[in-house]
Amino acid sequence: MCSSERKAHIDGKLFEKALFETADNGMTGSFNYSSLLRRLAHIRTAIDSETRDWARQGMIAAQTQSGPAENLRLQFEQVRQWTADSSCMVALELEDDNPFVWIVNILGLPMTPFDEGHWLIKISLSPDFPNDQPRIRFLTPFFHPNVTGTLPACSPDTSRRMQAHVNAIIAFFDLDNIITDPSCTLNTDAARLWCGTELQKKEYKRKTRQMVLKSVE
Repeated sequence: MCSSERKAHIDGKLFEKALFETADNGMTGSFNYSSLLRRLAHIRTAIDSETRDWARQGMIAAQTQSGPAENLRLQFEQVRQWTADSSCMVALELEDDNPFVWIVNILGLPMTPFDEGHWLIKISLSPDFPNDQPRIRFLTPFFHPNVTGTLPACSPDTSRRMQAHVNAIIAFFDLDNIITDPSCTLNTDAARLWCGTELQKKEYKRKTRQMVLKSVE
């Protein structure tokens, strides 16, 4: 949520009437960001709990060598081989040998704003994958319009192939592939700088370099 918007609209402040609104076609009410933040925090807590439960269920499925677990383990080996053979500077591992929890290690490519940086990203998979899509979380802070700190990232890819999801993560490190769809914007401060003036874009790259230095501390 944009902090500047919250400061501009304190709790209890009435909605401003738009030019197109009439007595019969209007939306009256007042701002209540505090209540909204509490509800969002409750939703996040529930999602985090469900994600941890996915890992527990996934471990059981792996121990019994269920079909979904073996399929994901095979995909993991295929994607790991693909990253090893490519120049994307990505390494994969399973958390606790659980095929439903992937850890992606990414090194910033030379001659890019991410040069010398190191990021860890966790991919959590549901036992009902691909009906439930993966949840991507940056374990290392990342300044990006589609990522909020270390919170879940927004990726529009809905493929059943894990290589596509790993590709989507790699795309976060290509500034030419930033997702401009407003529904995927999670960091409004980063988005405003990236879509702003040339001076603001320079500030975006400066903040990116600061994050690179923090990633290797």
